[in-house]
Amino acid sequence: MKKKKNNKGFTLAELLAVIVILAIIIVLLMPAAMDTMERSRQRGFRMFAQKVATAAREKFNVDLMFDEIDGGTTKCYTLEQLGLDEHGSYRGLVKIVVDANLIPGDHTISLTDRSYSITDANFTELDTVDLDEPKPDTTTFTCP
Repeated sequence: MKKKKNNKGFTLAELLAVIVILAIIIVLLMPAAMDTMERSRQRGFRMFAQKVATAAREKFNVDLMFDEIDGGTTKCYTLEQLGLDEHGSYRGLVKIVVDANLIPGDHTISLTDRSYSITDANFTELDTVDLDEPKPDTTTFTCP
């Protein structure tokens, strides 16, 4: 009487073939996944910059209501003054030029998170601004 051979598993060649196919798929998809993650980080940075811009406008309007702004000056707000300093590694400030009639003029934002940097961008340009590589940690974000 012959014993029946148990063929319930995969051969080594079949397992290696599956591993090779999965490796090829991963190699092909990895650049696209990395690019998507990078765009997502950039989008998050821009969204935070928009949040800073909105907070600065609101703070400016409150200061204007309480007569804390002089005409012909530049009003400067740090992230701490805007209540946005708890957001990780973000550092920056917003400057708003005020004319003699207390009308806000140029609004500029300088912001970095050590991965991206926006320097002296107008609020209206934030959605299309090219993000720069941040400079070494020598940039100080303090208002004069």
